[in-house]
Amino acid sequence: PEKKVNPYGGAIALGHPLGASGILRTVDAISIIEDTGAKYVMTAFCIGGGQGIALLLKNCDDVRGEQKKTEETIVAKSAFSIKNVGIVGGAGTMGHGIAQVAAAAGYRVILRDVDRDTLAHGIRAIERNLAKGIQLGKLTEADRDQTLEYIHGTTHLDKLYQADLIVEAVPERLELKQAILRELESGTDRQFIFASNTSSLSITEIAKSSRQPERVVGMHFFNPVHVMRLLEIVVGEATSPETVEIAREVGRRLRKE
Repeated sequence: PEKKVNPYGGAIALGHPLGASGILRTVDAISIIEDTGAKYVMTAFCIGGGQGIALLLKNCDDVRGEQKKTEETIVAKSAFSIKNVGIVGGAGTMGHGIAQVAAAAGYRVILRDVDRDTLAHGIRAIERNLAKGIQLGKLTEADRDQTLEYIHGTTHLDKLYQADLIVEAVPERLELKQAILRELESGTDRQFIFASNTSSLSITEIAKSSRQPERVVGMHFFNPVHVMRLLEIVVGEATSPETVEIAREVGRRLRKE
């Protein structure tokens, strides 16, 4: 293999695909993109036998920028925006964490669970998290007060009818998640996105109980939600691109990746 490389540049001997000169020219091209922000850079080099090849490099930052513009356009064209977030099973470990980060991001949160005691337990868990954040210097008392102000607890499912995004964080039983989705849709004609926090069930199967399966998506948070930055967006067979981009936009606002 050593004989296939011309360490001094020029022709690349014995059909080696790049060789030393090719590598150097490629590195130079990448440096030009990084230094100038150019969209494209082309470089050419000899491969011997009177032949040569050209290499066209595209600025990846530019590609990401175009992708972001496309995503923003999809969201902007939609008449649907997220202002109110409902959490079903909201007082559990995952639910109260999702409620906390959503309220901290400025969303009005409706936290729904089966009884007042369970709700109170969830609110106390949020208060402990916020107190720890103040203790560590990551939050101010004003941050705490605003977050708690944006959270409204309820035991009534119909209070969720005013939500634009409803996140379910109930136990991992398909029939339970489907029943909640059916009940929500039967109680209101208002459009909403239904996001499941499931880590194991099929979004496609959950969506089969919906009249609007294109508005069903997976938003899988990781525990503890107020600490972990990761958010997994899971797409079902019928999930629309608009729903996916809105879920991503919510994730970005929640400072998730």
